[in-house]
Amino acid sequence: MRGLLRSLAVAILFPLLLPEGWGQELVPISVIQSSQISSPFTGQFLKVDTAVVTARGDGFFMIQSRVGYEDTDSTTSEALLIRNETGVGVSIGRLVRVDGVVREIDGQTSLTGPNLQILPLAASEALPAPRILSGAFPSPDWQAIPDLEHIEGMRIQVAATVAGPSSDFGTAYLVAGSQRPFREPGIEWPGLPNLPLWDGNPELFRFDPDGLQAPDNRFLNAGGRVNATGVLVQDGSYFLLPTAYTTDIPDPRRPVRPTTPDEITIASLNALRLGPDFDNYGPRLAKTARYIAEQLRFPDVIALQEIGGASVLDALGFRLEQLRPDHSYQTFYLSGSGDIHTGFLVRRGLGSATVRQLGKEESLSTGGRLFSRPPLLLELQLANAGRTELKIMNLHLRSLIGIEGSNATYVRQLRYEQSLSVAQMVNALEEDNLLLVGDFNAFAFSDGYVDVVNQIAGRPSLGALLPWQPTVAEPLRILTQELPADERYSYIFRGSSQLLDHALLSEDLHGIGNSELQFARGNADAAVAYFSNPNLSTRASDHDGFVVYLALDEPLSYRNQLVDSQLRFLGPNPAWSGSMLRFEHAFPYLDYTWFDVRGKKLLHGRLNDELVVPHFSTAGNYLLRLRTPGGGERTFSLILL
Repeated sequence: MRGLLRSLAVAILFPLLLPEGWGQELVPISVIQSSQISSPFTGQFLKVDTAVVTARGDGFFMIQSRVGYEDTDSTTSEALLIRNETGVGVSIGRLVRVDGVVREIDGQTSLTGPNLQILPLAASEALPAPRILSGAFPSPDWQAIPDLEHIEGMRIQVAATVAGPSSDFGTAYLVAGSQRPFREPGIEWPGLPNLPLWDGNPELFRFDPDGLQAPDNRFLNAGGRVNATGVLVQDGSYFLLPTAYTTDIPDPRRPVRPTTPDEITIASLNALRLGPDFDNYGPRLAKTARYIAEQLRFPDVIALQEIGGASVLDALGFRLEQLRPDHSYQTFYLSGSGDIHTGFLVRRGLGSATVRQLGKEESLSTGGRLFSRPPLLLELQLANAGRTELKIMNLHLRSLIGIEGSNATYVRQLRYEQSLSVAQMVNALEEDNLLLVGDFNAFAFSDGYVDVVNQIAGRPSLGALLPWQPTVAEPLRILTQELPADERYSYIFRGSSQLLDHALLSEDLHGIGNSELQFARGNADAAVAYFSNPNLSTRASDHDGFVVYLALDEPLSYRNQLVDSQLRFLGPNPAWSGSMLRFEHAFPYLDYTWFDVRGKKLLHGRLNDELVVPHFSTAGNYLLRLRTPGGGERTFSLILL
């Protein structure tokens, strides 16, 4: 509602030229509104027929036609917004007469002007019955004049689903009924001829909990329920300002399922600009670690996008090791350009691993670098009897920002050529066990300009301005498209759920059987206000992460992981500087390394069966990592007093 209030100030400055009609008869509200998108009386000074005040806000109030005085045309609104610059006080339920200039401000038909006259009348009466919104009204189909325009300013009542969570401004998106709106193929209406067309989900409207006098609520999560009575206004888009409401908001978090002994797990997460050069790095690092631990359940491989550099991966791996010392991770990272990058965390003991960048030297046809974040390929040889090989490509492609507007030609061409280049990479790796994961910044279908995912996967397209090309000889499975329809989202934009994060997998796999994908919920559905709480995994990012489960024909041996029978820590724990730690093991020696809580390496050395705790400067939590001559590792968390 900030725009509405700004418009109030602007309206005061409008020069007022009183047109003919100063002495005209009273005009009904429905006539002023008309059945069009804008009032035909814009700029004219009118005397409005007697109406009842239905709501009051900061510097404005709403009036609506009295019961029995409405017209019979359902396409004309019976309400007006009065921008109350005069300061005349009116109460809800009071009958008033208002004279003023008709203005269309941010789409809202209003009465305003320095000569605004408000005449409260002695009589008062019951408020008009609210218009009931349902799954059929407003219609989910595009119309030149949206259904919501016909009830602009009027009292409404709705049992709604939260489609998009509370933003940093405190507003959320609602939809009447229980059906979550999804992004659909094509260019948003009116689109372009002979290309896929999307209606834009016109059934969506916004909700401002404290836009009138109702209490604020900044924790509305997608999927929750809101029952509200209020008035509908415009401020660039349609807003419900409630006079009263109730909510039923569930916890948005839902972890993926546990793994089975014969599976490995590969996760992908856009970490939303996580690094020391971005805001709230420390709290967000802790929050991201919690999300990976609690919602993604410590995957074997974690492909990350939007990280600040290798140090972020190191710090994140260390945090995870603190949460679960038997899961330590190795960092794999190669820098791109810009300030956000991709990288991997790979669980130690999974097998041998290397990474390389693809397409780093490729250029866009019109000049310049094709990839600011080159695809990062992780090549794994798993630690099982057959040494199963797996290649995982981590993608973070050009975003949709600018796909329409002054820079659209460049953005569309860049996205198109990136998709063609990755498709050629897929072709070159088609005989391998290949998995592509990441933030594709593209839907699983054509956006009408470019069909990125189907171009890369080699799957048929509905068509696009820049045409799909037959590049991939052996099409890939789109695992995210195999989910139930209501699970096909990783991000929410303006209330429309959509898939931007994908997993594409080779059809023919060697040494790998069944595969499955699950999203870990708790980010996209969660209110932005949760970002500030580092003690909850909720809203660690604006994208939901996912886990791909791959069942191996031969299970992992974890040969370099120590088990309790090979190494026992006898204590003490907690300990103190100078005390003696004791170990029981069957090796000629052990190498040790001390780390502080930030992952900084403090010192290292070699021990037999005992180790004196060094004289660290402060008490606190530390990690002690032990390594055998054969490369096996085990990490212990210690408290020093």
